[in-house]
Amino acid sequence: MPLDNSLGPVTSASPAGDGFFVDLVRLGQLAEKLDGHAEAVLAIRINTAVRMPNSALQEPLSRVNRIVSDAYTFIGGHIKTMSKTMSAARQSFSGMERANAEQLGTYLRGQA
Repeated sequence: MPLDNSLGPVTSASPAGDGFFVDLVRLGQLAEKLDGHAEAVLAIRINTAVRMPNSALQEPLSRVNRIVSDAYTFIGGHIKTMSKTMSAARQSFSGMERANAEQLGTYLRGQA
């Protein structure tokens, strides 16, 4: 699924330093997209094997399925970690944005 670019101007941006803003909606979309990719990679299975009886290649070929499956599991796991990290970052920025807005409201009401 492509990122939703129909959202118009960024309305959920959170300041994160000197003029740097985080688009929380798109960060969430990216986390979801990465999670979908991770699930697709983790679901890859190899169901065929090359058989060459009486060949010096038979033994190495017999290990290929396991090695390739392990590689997909490794890659999919790392994509899943990126997705979880983005999701956690989104929650952190969102929480920080909420806390900053509450604090600003306190200041504007003269309660601080």
